[in-house]
Amino acid sequence: MLDNAQDATLSAKQVDVVLTLAQDGFGQNGAETITLSGYCIHCQITSTGLESGMACTLRVEGLAQPLLNQLSVLQTGMAAQTRNTVTILAGQSTGQGAGQKPVVFHGGVVEAFVDYANSPDVAFELRAFSGALPAAVPVAPTSFAQDVPVVTIMQLLAAKAGLDFTNYGVQTLLRGGVYYKGSVAEQVDSCARAARIAYQIGVGALAIWPGAMVAQADAQAIRVNVQTGLVGYPSYSQYGVVFQTVFNPSIRYRDTVCLQTGTAALAAQPTSPQTVAGQQPAQGALTQGARASGVMVPASGLWVVQNVRHDLQTERPGGAWFTTVEAARPDFAGQAFAR
Repeated sequence: MLDNAQDATLSAKQVDVVLTLAQDGFGQNGAETITLSGYCIHCQITSTGLESGMACTLRVEGLAQPLLNQLSVLQTGMAAQTRNTVTILAGQSTGQGAGQKPVVFHGGVVEAFVDYANSPDVAFELRAFSGALPAAVPVAPTSFAQDVPVVTIMQLLAAKAGLDFTNYGVQTLLRGGVYYKGSVAEQVDSCARAARIAYQIGVGALAIWPGAMVAQADAQAIRVNVQTGLVGYPSYSQYGVVFQTVFNPSIRYRDTVCLQTGTAALAAQPTSPQTVAGQQPAQGALTQGARASGVMVPASGLWVVQNVRHDLQTERPGGAWFTTVEAARPDFAGQAFAR
């Protein structure tokens, strides 16, 4: 039996799974919504850019057989894409952000089945992608006979897919007219490659960025240090850094994070350039690294997020509850775009 401390830890981790059966459903207008809450759940969500978008793998244990049978119709075809979707909400009842369960994933179901391998401990497994429906639902071609801003094209494509739209500074103009055909996902990708910009189809939204986006201002960066949940020390290379924190849904693709490594006292200090050990840091010192007692800390400073992975487990002692981030220095972020 779990002690009180373990009980509190388990109850603090909360993941809700909302499944919408828009195809083969039995509710009003042929649709039905099923919410799974309080089960033993193992969920992994990855978030990158371009056509990869966001992906989710989900395993739910403890479901009754009638519910397992019902959920098995979420994706029955091997080739045809259904319109069924899954939404993941995750949060905790204690600590920072207690009681909040933001949406961390929404996408189309591409695989759903019951795993009987460890019977009688059966589980429901699911795979989903944020771009599954935009990649499968046919839409009319998009064309402009004259010069057109990329923002205009992308906003139109987002509307065709029923997505919200956000532009993070793209000002590119495509000259000579354009013509794109295929699914919304195919048209978005064609436009992005022609304009050499980055994009993501994420949680119900299409967002675009310049290909060589610089970091946001230090004041707008998300602070990551031991106080906010940094786990261990980042591993870094010449061009990038990988770090892990306690689950942090506020860190998203292309966000700017300010890594504050070192001692707890150092992490608590403001990050604006200031004199350390009698020396005045040069302009851009945060990007190149922070100084503590005259010693350079290479992983500290501003980084642009390139990849986010959430690993979440509920109702399991010692279960994962982490966010792993891969980021690049602002000078190199976006430079790997295919040419």
